[in-house]
Amino acid sequence: MDKQQLIQKCRYYKGEKENPFTENQNKNMFWFYESKWVEMSLNSSDLFSSYIDEYNAAWLYDFERKDGTPQTLKALLFNRYTHLNGDYSNPPEFKKWYLTTYKGNL
Repeated sequence: MDKQQLIQKCRYYKGEKENPFTENQNKNMFWFYESKWVEMSLNSSDLFSSYIDEYNAAWLYDFERKDGTPQTLKALLFNRYTHLNGDYSNPPEFKKWYLTTYKGNL
């Protein structure tokens, strides 16, 4: 995928150079993660392999598979969620967070 195709998969990042979500912490965070996902995708980052391994090890490989969010982006979000919360053993909480905070209405 080229940059525009990747950006179309994002909910918050639309290709801006500056993060427009300075007033909303969650949107700010998601914009940043999506911008890094686009950058990493364009550079074919090796980190995706370990992110996907973590994601699959948590039995998330079928989670919301048809919701339009690429698995590599979900895996990056899972990695960041577990890093921030320190709990790799709680996929149900990640699912709840993803559906209500990332996909839901902030």
